[in-house]
Amino acid sequence: MNAPLKLPPVCTVADCGKPHAARGYCAGHYRRWAKYGDPLVVRQTQLHGLSLAERFNAYVGERGDGCWEWIGSRDINGYGRLNVKNTPVLAHRISWEVHFGPITSADHICHRCDNPSCVRPEHLFKGDYLMNTADKMAKKRHRYGVSRGADHGCAKLTEADVREIRRIGRPLRQHAERYGISTTQVWDIINRRSWRHIT
Repeated sequence: MNAPLKLPPVCTVADCGKPHAARGYCAGHYRRWAKYGDPLVVRQTQLHGLSLAERFNAYVGERGDGCWEWIGSRDINGYGRLNVKNTPVLAHRISWEVHFGPITSADHICHRCDNPSCVRPEHLFKGDYLMNTADKMAKKRHRYGVSRGADHGCAKLTEADVREIRRIGRPLRQHAERYGISTTQVWDIINRRSWRHIT
């Protein structure tokens, strides 16, 4: 007499029926259990099939009198991003297109409010590279020329340290170890390629 045929285990979630992977769940339910502690949790809102305007509006926060904050994905500088045809596009550029019409790759969409995550159309204006640069310089948001030397947020040295390095000169390695900088930085200081404003 033959032994009864043993069926492979399936996921314990009701109406799933997929093959068992781990802890009684299929691979998909196991991943949810491992990530959220519950195999039935769905955290991501699926926006497939919606228009660009509908997808954009799904990620706009409270629309009060001030900035409209982007609540979706942001880059390291705080600018909102949304994938369009598998390419990340800046959210404030999408806001302009949704509210005012198409733009070209040469167009720069600038913020009047200087809030990178803002997508409120009234806080945006269209310009070009030169206009964007002039706006940045006028508001003192450019990287160079405003804070330099010891006033720069990333500075490890003081003006007295720089003068001391130049007075003593070599060996580079000793200066680098003492001040926690690289030998290349020490060489640049000695040869006045950096900290040029210090006499």
